[in-house]
Amino acid sequence: MNTSTVMHQMSGDLGILLAIIFILFVGLRLFGAKFKGKMGELKVDGLLVKLPSTTYHTLDNVLLRKKDGRTSQIDHIVVSKFGVFVIETKNRGGQIVGTEHQNQWTQSMGHQRHTLQNPLHQNFGHVRTLQEVLPELPETAFVPIVVFPNHTSLRVHASSPVLHMRDLVRWILAQKTVRLTDGQVGQAYAKLKEMRVVDKTAYKEHVRRIQKNTRAMEQAIHTGVCPKCGGKLIQRQGRYGSFWGCSGFPHCRFRASIR
Repeated sequence: MNTSTVMHQMSGDLGILLAIIFILFVGLRLFGAKFKGKMGELKVDGLLVKLPSTTYHTLDNVLLRKKDGRTSQIDHIVVSKFGVFVIETKNRGGQIVGTEHQNQWTQSMGHQRHTLQNPLHQNFGHVRTLQEVLPELPETAFVPIVVFPNHTSLRVHASSPVLHMRDLVRWILAQKTVRLTDGQVGQAYAKLKEMRVVDKTAYKEHVRRIQKNTRAMEQAIHTGVCPKCGGKLIQRQGRYGSFWGCSGFPHCRFRASIR
């Protein structure tokens, strides 16, 4: 192989590499959180395949329709005799601060602070959807889990597990309480596969509804109105600094971070 041929191949490889970098850059710029979220879900997909397939049955990116016609998208579901593990993935870095009762958590990256919806609340909604779809299973069968990237600093106080990705598989394998029979496992897994929505239009409508609800909540907070009960938001002081709290406390426990 002469020098010109080698140089030609090297330039070709370099061109492919630059194209991949360009696609990743454009994806991050155009789609932002959606692109990062999908990358996080793919990482967890790769981790869950390490679970023994004879005992643990995994479904990823599951869209289910509820009785009221609305949809619920669940990142990952693992069905086993040790429970139905309901996994919400958050591909967020920096430091995450929050409690299970707060409506919003805070993400700090250097001098920048952002808010995110409490993923525990989000995942509890997913559990309720599964309880509606699988009413034959006991409530104790459902185990909600939230996972973050390994490099994220977690200052979270919650009774449900909030884990780093590296700890997910080990944590699931450590659960040894038998919650379901083999028959229940097989029926639940088959039913979820049958009931999952695969229509792309339904996915787009689901995303539009979530975005609409998020904008409405942010607008309410911006105008000083509690999006949960319609009460007035007032500034309060908590363990991790100031936050917006509902004047209807303790009847309404809505809280939001101050940006």
